[in-house]
Amino acid sequence: MVIPSGDGTLAAWLYLPEGAQPCPCVVMAHGFTGVRDMQLDVPARSFASEGYAALVFDYRHFGDSSGEPRQLLDLRKQYADWDAAVAFARQRAEIDAAAIVLWGTSFSGGHAIDAAARIGGAAAVIVQAPFVDGLAMAPFMMRRYPRHLLRLQGLAIADQIRAWRRRPPRYVAVAAPAHGLAMLPSSHVWESIPMVVPPGSTWRNEVAARIWLRLPAHRPLRAAKKIKCPVLVQVLDDETVLPTAPARAAARKAPRGEARSYSQLDHFDVYVGAGFERLHRDQLAFLRRVLRQGAAGSS
Repeated sequence: MVIPSGDGTLAAWLYLPEGAQPCPCVVMAHGFTGVRDMQLDVPARSFASEGYAALVFDYRHFGDSSGEPRQLLDLRKQYADWDAAVAFARQRAEIDAAAIVLWGTSFSGGHAIDAAARIGGAAAVIVQAPFVDGLAMAPFMMRRYPRHLLRLQGLAIADQIRAWRRRPPRYVAVAAPAHGLAMLPSSHVWESIPMVVPPGSTWRNEVAARIWLRLPAHRPLRAAKKIKCPVLVQVLDDETVLPTAPARAAARKAPRGEARSYSQLDHFDVYVGAGFERLHRDQLAFLRRVLRQGAAGSS
């Protein structure tokens, strides 16, 4: 199905449970440059089997959604895409408009937090291994990849100049082998790609470099204090891709926030196997608890 958003459309999957409707709905999107077919069907199907609808969408410029040039990560457009997806879910007769859950992973974890504060009316928020503070990324990467950081800055400036001149983007890899130039230079990311990207996926290992210039100002952490609904923040103790302190801070700032920590898991371990099972089991338990409380409180 497609969802209108701004000047384009979002490609989306809607999973509906069997049984009574309208039902709660989990609205889901992937992380940095990620697309639906990178394992998001697995938690979506599980949510549906537990009685929740699940709406999974690709951002504009990525996957099967519209938008040119391709692989352009525009923060304002991605905020608008979340707004459009939530509005679409609320309009469906099969979905309880008062029981919308926002689910984000990695980069979309920050988007889910921001959307919950901006849109209002969410029943719950779940974020796993979330990116919530771009300002914290610079020192995090400087400690690990100082020369790499300067090269990315140069490419990002070159791409921004191309944008001003209305020329095609200057792309940079999302992931690369050891010592290669990429937005996510962790060896864990590169080694995890075959695990999370299925054959025939629409994912592309590139992004318009200009997003690097915008990351320091991207700080969804600041919105956490405005969220009125329950928020589950899942933090990976052994994370190598993102700093974890901002995620813990988001849980503290959210009035009804709670953090759960997980050891011996790195960033992409949460999409498959035992890592996925650990986090998803806690997500289901969280939803059973807070949605039941919400129903009781509204009666």
